[in-house]
Parts: sequence; structure tokens; C-alpha cells
Amino acid sequence: MSKWEKVKLKDIIEFTISGEWGYEPKQSEFSLVLRSTNFTDFGVIDYSDIASRFVPESILNKKRIKKGYLLVEKSGGSDKKPAGRVVYCDKDFEGTCSNFIEIVKINDKYDSKYILYFFLNNYHSGRLNKYQQQTTGIINFKFNEYLEEFCFLPIDKSIQSRIAEILTTADKAIEESEKLIAKYKRMKTGMMQDLLTKGIDENGNIRSEATHKFKDSPLGRIPVEWEVKRLEEVCIYVSDGSHFSPKAREEGFVIGNVKDMEEFDFNYNSCTKISIRDYEVLVSQNCQPLKGDILLSKDGTIGKVFVFNKDKKIVILSSIAILRPSDKYSSLYLSYLLKSQYFNKNLIKFISGSALKRIVIRDIKKMIFPLSSDEREQNRICDYLSEIDSLVFVETETLSKLKRLKAGLMNDLLSGKVEVVDN
Repeated sequence: MSKWEKVKLKDIIEFTISGEWGYEPKQSEFSLVLRSTNFTDFGVIDYSDIASRFVPESILNKKRIKKGYLLVEKSGGSDKKPAGRVVYCDKDFEGTCSNFIEIVKINDKYDSKYILYFFLNNYHSGRLNKYQQQTTGIINFKFNEYLEEFCFLPIDKSIQSRIAEILTTADKAIEESEKLIAKYKRMKTGMMQDLLTKGIDENGNIRSEATHKFKDSPLGRIPVEWEVKRLEEVCIYVSDGSHFSPKAREEGFVIGNVKDMEEFDFNYNSCTKISIRDYEVLVSQNCQPLKGDILLSKDGTIGKVFVFNKDKKIVILSSIAILRPSDKYSSLYLSYLLKSQYFNKNLIKFISGSALKRIVIRDIKKMIFPLSSDEREQNRICDYLSEIDSLVFVETETLSKLKRLKAGLMNDLLSGKVEVVDN
């Protein structure tokens, strides 16, 4: 079995140095400067949108970032995302980083990628919360105090490298899964643009003005067979959930909020529990969605949409609207329209000022959309889009499994619970 040692973090570090924000760039001379916005939550640098600044050469030479260095976020963060994120520099970088970031060179006795994962594990497990310091409008990470913590690691550097290699492989699988999901979503966006503005004819072809008749409408050119209607004209019920928040319980029935809404359903694990008495009161007030209802977030984060297709007993708060279409219109078809550009066009009409926080039921009822009243065409459109949704759903499940696998690996490998043998 490989031997492990307990070492203070400050003793595995060769040196640290603060970054440099520099000055406004000169016309012909500038330096690239990484910021916290270039940090990802999984230790990789996002090299897009790098700031251009002027950093004198004498300073830049001392603070240039090299392959293998770690960058630690010292300031930034928020209530939901503490400061202290860390990323690994996978190549020599011609620039530096801002003064809100610490450049860290790990002693050559240790594998810097292993130390990255140790830092990441501490960050995501909440162990850095005690090192957060709130100042006016910003959260600081007490990095020097953190360096007094102990690190548990294999004495043999090759074992450290092997552990880092395993975790890097898991990261790459996660990255590929995320790219695939993003690709499917781009495909869906493009397809929605065509299907929800032009539709599909009885031969399965997307209409075009070269082959089909179109007409003008308040929302632009649409197929001549289509109509522009308000939501209140195509729904038999448009309302929202409870306007009071029942007391939370350890056990009981669930009540859904905007924060609990995911792409296709609620995250029932994050939902608040309420008593059976409060649940029954809210059911009597029509705060319970029925199977086939469309749920639309209207407060806070506006525009989350899915069709409620579960037999799950749940009630909802007023931050979520319930839309119940008439038999003439498919719930899924209307939900796609609510996810389309038309929803944003409608939203603009009801914006007062720049900080839109909520939209009221009376305005939701007035929203207009171009609609096919042909149920067969609605189904054809939904079939195309549902196929991509299925791909997104399956890959999202795969991504969740990969993330759970990585979390388990980090816990086992970085604690020595599972032994790793060097190749």
C-alpha cells in the first residue's frame, strides 16, 4: 500500500504572487490579463473574452503565468458561489492575471494537478466557507489563513500523478457530455426557428414562401393557414399558484417554486415540504397542476417552461403560472412556442424599466403567438422537437451520472480510501 503524509498547504507551495491589473491599454501595446470570469467551476481556464490591459514589461516578466501554475480566486464570489475557486494553467500563457487572483507555483516534489483536485474538492465540499470575508459589495477569500490547513497526499509523486490522471479522464468525459448537450440545444434552437414560423406541410416538408402561401401578421410572415391568437383564446385556464408560503416541514407534501424547475420537470429533492393540511388548502385553491398543464415561471427567473406530465402530488407557489390549453391545442406545442423567440417578443411589451423581475397573469393572457390549428401539424412539429429533447434528456442523465462518479472518485482517491497503483 502506498504511504501517505499530512503536510501543511503552505509547505507544498514554492511561491505565490498576486496578479496585476495594470492600466488602460495603449493603442499599439497591450497585455492579456485573465480575470475571475475566465474561471470555470471544474478547474479549467476559459480562454475566451480575456481582458486587454497595459502591464509594464518589468512587472509582466515577474507575473507571467506558466504551464502547471495554479490560479486562486482571492476576491469575488457571492452568497451562492464563494470565492476561492482554483484553475490549472495547461499551457504557458503570454499574459498574467488580475490582482484579485493569486498565482501559485507548487513545489516540484508534488504534482500540481493533484493539488488542483485537492483544492477543488475542498471548494465544492464547502470547506472554504469559513475562509470567506464579506466586505462592501465583495467577498474575499482568506487565502493565507487557508494555507495553514493540512493536505493529505501520497508521498510518491507518481501516485499523485496517477490519481490526477484518473480525475482528468473523468473531467474530459464530463466536458464531452456538456459539448454534446450544447450541440443538441443549438440544433433545437435552429429547428424551432423554422418549425414555429413556417410549420410542416402534410408531406413532412418545412414550408417556404417559394412553395407555399404566406401572409403578414403582427408577428411577421406566417403560413396563410395559421392565425395569431392570445394565450387566453387558446387556454381554458390561466392562473398561478399560492400567494402565501406555507410553513416548511421536515416531511410532508411538496410545494414547487421557480428554483425547483428544471428543463423537463421539478427537482423534487429541492422542493420544500409542507403539512397535509396546507397541501389540501392549496389544492382547494387550484394551486395543484394537472397532468398536461404547462408550467411557466413568471417571477425571478422568467421563462422556464415544461409540460407537467407526472401523477406526482405537488402544489405550486405564485411564482409559477399554470396554463391549461383547450382540446384543440397540444400542450407540448404551446410549450415550444413559450420557449421560442415569440415569448421574448411578447415580454418586451410588458417591460417597465430595465430590471424586469416578474410578469403578471393578465399580461401572460395577452401574449400573442402564431398558431396552427391543425392538430396533425402540431403533432408533426412536436415529433421533430421531441426527438431532440429526448437526446438532451438522455445525455443530461449521462452527465449527472458522470458528475456523481467524479465526486465519488475524488472522495475515494483524495482520501486514500481506494488505493491507486502507478502504471
